[in-house]
Amino acid sequence: MTLIVRDPGFHEPTDEDDCAVFSYFCQAHDRFYQREACGEGPHLIALHCEEHGFEYMWAQPLMLMFPAGFDPPLSGVQLSRLQTEWDAVESNVTRVIDLRDYAQGSIPEGFKQMLIDVHADAYADAMDDEFNQRFPWFVDHWSGMDGFTCVVAFDGDEPTGFAYGAPLQPGREWWRSTAFAPNNGYTATYAVSEVMVRPQWRGQGISERLHEALLKERGEDLAVLLVDVTHPKVQGLYETWGYEKAGEQQPFADSPVYAVMVKRLHA
Repeated sequence: MTLIVRDPGFHEPTDEDDCAVFSYFCQAHDRFYQREACGEGPHLIALHCEEHGFEYMWAQPLMLMFPAGFDPPLSGVQLSRLQTEWDAVESNVTRVIDLRDYAQGSIPEGFKQMLIDVHADAYADAMDDEFNQRFPWFVDHWSGMDGFTCVVAFDGDEPTGFAYGAPLQPGREWWRSTAFAPNNGYTATYAVSEVMVRPQWRGQGISERLHEALLKERGEDLAVLLVDVTHPKVQGLYETWGYEKAGEQQPFADSPVYAVMVKRLHA
């Protein structure tokens, strides 16, 4: 699914380098592809999706600094797209996505409806599914849980996506029904219930930013989330965020079968 391309003259790792990550977005797959380069010699590693072709990649404007280092070479279409993105960055045309934190006890009026509206847009093509129609119930349930936290992304005053969750009670962690074995009994678990971005704002890394902000200061040992087993690309995305599949479960009779994904929060 990927091709490694190198430019030996671009990056020379030093002893201070831990890991450099280069990400590129495939429009057809609607996901990022990543490759980690951990000081194994002078290199640049970039990836693209071979199934849909090099032209589908949303590359970073930084690539304009070393266009000759790519094999196959960057095309005129790609260079034009990169130049447009570079000019936008240089002129501050690119809108800044603002992340705002919310927590139980400090939820403003209209907050729940805002989440419901974002969900309706994100799942506009699947709102005939009865399970998706129950989302307002889930908003009420989760926002009432002890320790509930939420991060919402805004483009100006427009909410573009959100992530929320809460700590799970001891003994009721979602991974309990799987073969997952915590390290040395460290079992405190934060459940990431939802991560979603409205279609107009996808492909900008917002979901990853939301997820990172949600877990940034968590004191639990583990994070857990569920992903529909019929969406392997989404599961693959979560794996790049540090999750591993522990098993499968169907929490409700009318819900999909989910892969249980676990992430260790502390080494």
